[in-house]
Amino acid sequence: MGNRVRVELLRLVAVVGLCLLGAASGFASGNSLVQPRMTIPSGGTNAPRVALTLDACPGKADERILAALVENRIPATFFVTTRWMARNPKAMAILLQHPDLFEIENHGARHVPAIDRAMRV
Repeated sequence: MGNRVRVELLRLVAVVGLCLLGAASGFASGNSLVQPRMTIPSGGTNAPRVALTLDACPGKADERILAALVENRIPATFFVTTRWMARNPKAMAILLQHPDLFEIENHGARHVPAIDRAMRV
């Protein structure tokens, strides 16, 4: 891994962000089709920034992603559940070892979705 992985990861994040922004602006203006265009400026103070956030729900952590983020110094915010922390102590240790890169936020004990009507459990 190296610059190539970092560039590809940043491109992916940028494309997703730009698609979401394009979709939001398209729907707001009444258009139903959106064709995203990606242009990444070469830097400077006016370059767009993307916030990388990851939901850490009940599943297993992919340590390859954590390794790429650490190796390439890519900051991210992780929204973790209690169940995820219990299931992934090694990944949680990696997050805690890098407070300069990672923010850890509360995603609830079990990430129970909001319910707007009565349901059987």
